[in-house]
Amino acid sequence: IVQFDEGDCIQLLGPEKQGKSTVGLNLIEYMVDTYEETGAIVCLEMTRAKMARKWICHKAGIADNLPSTPEDAQFLTQQFKNAIPKVKELAANRVGDLLFCYPKYQSEEDIYKLLVDIIRRYGAKWIMLDNLQLLCDTTLKGKNRTQHLSELSKRITKIGKDYGVQMVIILQPHRIAENKLATSDSVDGASQVAKDADVMLIINRNRIGEITKDAFSQGGFIQTEGSFGPEMLISAGLSRYSAGGATTLYFDGATSTIHKLTEGKIAAMNA
Repeated sequence: IVQFDEGDCIQLLGPEKQGKSTVGLNLIEYMVDTYEETGAIVCLEMTRAKMARKWICHKAGIADNLPSTPEDAQFLTQQFKNAIPKVKELAANRVGDLLFCYPKYQSEEDIYKLLVDIIRRYGAKWIMLDNLQLLCDTTLKGKNRTQHLSELSKRITKIGKDYGVQMVIILQPHRIAENKLATSDSVDGASQVAKDADVMLIINRNRIGEITKDAFSQGGFIQTEGSFGPEMLISAGLSRYSAGGATTLYFDGATSTIHKLTEGKIAAMNA
């Protein structure tokens, strides 16, 4: 639904816990694997070990669910042990590298320098920063938050354009009203941030399994696996070089993988 040109700023926007980091991982990994270009994920929330774990699950198809028994835990551990050598061999035999970074920083200048160093030292062509709002809040130091968000966005976007690198920035929306979808107008903190994007991809999923107040007030034992549905709506809220559009994909959180829907699934959804 979109196309990318050299030096684009691509923004991923969606509510909390709806899969923005996983979408970004899938996007960067696809570019590294398909076009033999080095990519980097700079995450301010997940350690490198956690990012690597997600990547191994994605490449090996391991369902990293919470084990319910010691036997489940042992089986999952063995799956990882079996998969790691194969995934390492895959990574060693391709041209592009995928880099994971969990940086220590004191100011936004440290992050700007890190991005430039990644480009110059490793030749990265795709860099994902996860996420802009967290960077803003940890470097605010008494500044106006809206202005600071806008400055961060513009500086990071400029680095991408100066070096001809696709910069992927994960954004948080402000609070979304019940029964409403996130849109390009939902960016938290600064309306100018969205204007820095060449492409903005907006993620929405349906929340399921929530406990209602009425159900709780009736008492009794309640246990649920409240989460989000696997259907993921991705829409191009902004796109400078194409008409944009929207599509429904299948989100497999256990393997950190985004799939196209099968024809049978699409037919069932339209029935």
